[in-house]
Amino acid sequence: MGRGTRLRFGRFYTPPPVADLALNEVIRAPGEHVWDPTCGDGAFLRRAAERGHDPSCLHGDDIDVDAIEAARSALPEAHLAVGDLFTRTEGSFDAIVGNPPFVRVERLPADRRATLRETVADAIGFEPPAQTDLSVLALLQALRFLAPGGRLAFVMPNTWMDASYGRPVRRWLLEHYRLVAVIESRAEPWFPEAAVNTVIVVFENSPGGGPTRFGDRVAVPPEGRWGPLLRAPDLWFDITGRAPLVRLGDVLDLSYGTKVGVAAFFTPRGGLGDVEPASRVPFIRSLRRLHRYEVAPEHVDGELFVPTDPPGPRAQAWIDEGAASTTRAGVPWPEVPSLRNNSPWYRLRGLRGGDVIVPQFRAERHYALANPHRIPVNNSAWHGTWRDARHADVGVALMNSTWAALAAEVGGRTNLGEGLLTCYGPDLDDLLLPDPERFVGTAAGRRLLAAWDRLRTRAVLPLADEVTRGDRRALDEAVCAGLGLPRSTARAIAREAVRLGSTRSRLAAAFREAR
Repeated sequence: MGRGTRLRFGRFYTPPPVADLALNEVIRAPGEHVWDPTCGDGAFLRRAAERGHDPSCLHGDDIDVDAIEAARSALPEAHLAVGDLFTRTEGSFDAIVGNPPFVRVERLPADRRATLRETVADAIGFEPPAQTDLSVLALLQALRFLAPGGRLAFVMPNTWMDASYGRPVRRWLLEHYRLVAVIESRAEPWFPEAAVNTVIVVFENSPGGGPTRFGDRVAVPPEGRWGPLLRAPDLWFDITGRAPLVRLGDVLDLSYGTKVGVAAFFTPRGGLGDVEPASRVPFIRSLRRLHRYEVAPEHVDGELFVPTDPPGPRAQAWIDEGAASTTRAGVPWPEVPSLRNNSPWYRLRGLRGGDVIVPQFRAERHYALANPHRIPVNNSAWHGTWRDARHADVGVALMNSTWAALAAEVGGRTNLGEGLLTCYGPDLDDLLLPDPERFVGTAAGRRLLAAWDRLRTRAVLPLADEVTRGDRRALDEAVCAGLGLPRSTARAIAREAVRLGSTRSRLAAAFREAR
């Protein structure tokens, strides 16, 4: 199977060291029946046999005929068959291992998608969320065939531990199985071709819950996110257990940026020609090079077409030209799905730009842009409006603290092998921020704003450089003062935030080198 086909179907065969990690967790006695429900060419099963497990106790299924033939050649005594995990109706196995395909369900044909969801809904008693990855559906289906006391170990994309849509599935798993361990490598990529960061999850079919090994940490798994238990340093749990923190979503209303639909009409890179200035609005197309703590119109090179009512003559000419234009597929611009519900088609239904703009993707820089002019931003970022106007200045200062950088490293998503930290709306809503109310009109707040006034006018540096700057240290120490934490805590926060970011970057570099 070529790389393009593997990418399409989410199939990447498992290296022996990764197979060993999973097998160590599930095979606990000779003679146990081991099943890989998506076995491919038999990587897990072949490794089990090489480690001395009786081949006649090995079982495997796969929909790929050629892969099964390759597995049979290597394991003639094993029980191998061409079969679909989602059509199996019987069987019981002491140990189940696998590396199911990583495919977003919405990419599957509609009839296949409906069949899978119906099958899994029958197994768990409710329909899984529409965004659920195929690997998660495979996990839920495979657990139906786990014998009492048996264990399952699956290689999974690490997003499934944190995505908000996966919460009901994680809750169901904890109610019906014991989560034994979550294993992750932050030192080397397991599947460099896939460019997806992965974990091994281990479940046991036994009553009652109990502590789980999250890497080196042992903890009782929550119904919510599991990723922080893998990534967060001890300092994180010490501070979150005693400091006055709030969810960002409880003090800041966040929304996705403006989706223009047809950029060539609304925000063309060549400009809006001779359209009247009154119909031009500064627009942030991308934050990629806009590394600033505060943004003003003079920092923005994009323009958004927002015609006056009625449009001026040159704006009307622009509209008429747009009405006569089509997409590459031949669809007239007014009929593009994202525009035809506008009234009229050329008038966007709302310009999205709030008090603060928050990047969706982060590399080595952590920042949020103060947006006093409420410049609209495109849908590569998020914008927020403070629920309490008194929190606007202290709030954006807190969002630019090193604590906020640490919170993003802990609560963001690191599923992509390119090393980017992704913070979608739900991740930002859950980000723990010092309570802005603690800083309004207080000595700590005045210290915070004094440090912020020094910081806000300069460019954003990579975090490792930021934490060496005096203005940043002053801001972080003011944050600690407001939280009632020792001044030295600021240095510890900086150390851990930089460490997590560096680990993320090193893993990405290892992906690139391994390709």
